[in-house]
Amino acid sequence: MLRFITRRLAYSVPVLVVASLLVFWGVRETFDPTAKYQTSRDAARIIAEKRKELGLDRPIVVQWWNWARHFVTGNWGESLNGNGVREMTTRALGFTVQLIFWGVLISLIIAVAVGVYSAVRQYSVLDHVFTGLSYLGIAMPVFWFALLSIQFLSVDPKIRWNLDSPPLYFVGLHSTGKSGINMDYLRHLVLPVMALTVQIIAVWSRFQRAAMLDVLSADYIRTARAKGLPQRTVIFKHALRNALLPLVSQTAVDAGALFGGLIITESIFSIPGMGRLFLQALLQGDVNVILAWMLVSAVFVILFNLLADIVYGILDPRIRVR
Repeated sequence: MLRFITRRLAYSVPVLVVASLLVFWGVRETFDPTAKYQTSRDAARIIAEKRKELGLDRPIVVQWWNWARHFVTGNWGESLNGNGVREMTTRALGFTVQLIFWGVLISLIIAVAVGVYSAVRQYSVLDHVFTGLSYLGIAMPVFWFALLSIQFLSVDPKIRWNLDSPPLYFVGLHSTGKSGINMDYLRHLVLPVMALTVQIIAVWSRFQRAAMLDVLSADYIRTARAKGLPQRTVIFKHALRNALLPLVSQTAVDAGALFGGLIITESIFSIPGMGRLFLQALLQGDVNVILAWMLVSAVFVILFNLLADIVYGILDPRIRVR
């Protein structure tokens, strides 16, 4: 298993290098740090001096190497407002990690339970109910559901559940001033996690149901039943282990993308995470923040795909020998 993990890590290094080069090239082609000097009286001279000062007159590979060398050592530069990019990104990442952790954990538990039940009790009443709810969750826009949850569960005095006060505010685990998880932290987490998970659960439960149905019709499952094994053993020991493989792949892709894709959720609930950080940097044209955001997001996408490969090897040992 260690050899398998080492081989996958070795494959990830060149992917990360190529991804960082593409990210740097894309940002450099899109944003011009000297654009703000175009309205100056002696614009051509000032822009030429600034491009030389910033190293923009050098080949793109040389620019990338200088940036990557400083980035690896922890020097991520400064934002336009003078704050350290590393500190800004680390703080935003802390909020996003908390939201994604709870969202993915809750989504996996519910999606697997719903998917397995729907496959085992195919065409039952609850199977039809879960199918209808999943289609509703897939079709429901995240921002619309988030606004409705705020209105009905936090603002409306007739049916307010006191879940969040004030409604548009998020208390992170490292912002409570207390050690460990407390009720204030969980109370502020309910609405953002609900908005995050409703669509994910709908998609993942359909994946799990389809994978479970495919496995339950396999020959080895029929053989296990013919041997007289209990239904619980057949489902959870033999069928579920193989049926989890497609969901593992989908979870890795979705969870990695969430690190940079929570712009709507974080904006609605005023969560100072990676999504809001990117939106603010994009509107301001803050190149250093955008570069850091894109590379960190790429790292998490690669890490989650690496984690998926490792889980694949645990669930199916045959994969390790490839």
